[in-house]
Amino acid sequence: MDNGYVPKPVFQATITDEDLRGAVGDDLIDNPNALNLDPGPPALQTAMAGTQTSQQPSSASAPAPAPQNTSAPVVSQTAVAVPLIMKGGGSGITKIKETLENKKNNWTTWSKSMMTLFDLNDIVDFVVSRVPCPDKTHNPIGAKNWRFNNAYTKLYIDNNTAPSEKVHTQGCTMAHKMWENLKSMYKSTDYMVYTDQLKATLEIRATEGTHIPEHLSKLKKSWDKLTLFSDHNKFMGDTFFKRVIAQSLPRSWNAFTNPFV
Repeated sequence: MDNGYVPKPVFQATITDEDLRGAVGDDLIDNPNALNLDPGPPALQTAMAGTQTSQQPSSASAPAPAPQNTSAPVVSQTAVAVPLIMKGGGSGITKIKETLENKKNNWTTWSKSMMTLFDLNDIVDFVVSRVPCPDKTHNPIGAKNWRFNNAYTKLYIDNNTAPSEKVHTQGCTMAHKMWENLKSMYKSTDYMVYTDQLKATLEIRATEGTHIPEHLSKLKKSWDKLTLFSDHNKFMGDTFFKRVIAQSLPRSWNAFTNPFV
């Protein structure tokens, strides 16, 4: 674009600092703004100003992004630590007073006592299968500890089961499977044991002349056995027990029991 500006010829020559100072003087060399130079056309000024600006580093440059840690390990379920149970400390108690035996119909009482035993020795998680076995490729120590803990828990179940009942746990590689086999085998008969106990409780009757304190004590013991069946006693509260007491007494006691039922 022709805007009336005629560029001056440029001569390329090697000029030293000493030659330049001798020609124009020291003041102009030290203070270049004192030179009255032709700035050139506006378009050239704009272009040169943009070039200078782009070449100068920004004083308010954006902060550099934080480096990403690409070497951080991926945490997975298989990397979760599985400590040895023995090192965690247990109660040292390995047996309860009764063993599971079919002819005793004692699954309810036995299983409750066993869960207390499991809790004391910190092995409940292996009984109910809350701790998966780690992958031995990624976590060999955790997998080894898990196998020990599983075998340790199996021993607790086996030591508290009658020989006649071990047929239901033979071949089980996991403690959880042993417990589930016993549970499915014996818990299904709970309702029959519960029904028999309920009948026995309701059959406890007093007659005229019966020693009432002794009668009530016998009735309470039978009732306590019913309360062990937690899956069946949802409606067996204090109100129901009061009605059981009332129906066990002679009619002559109605005036006394009516306000409570």
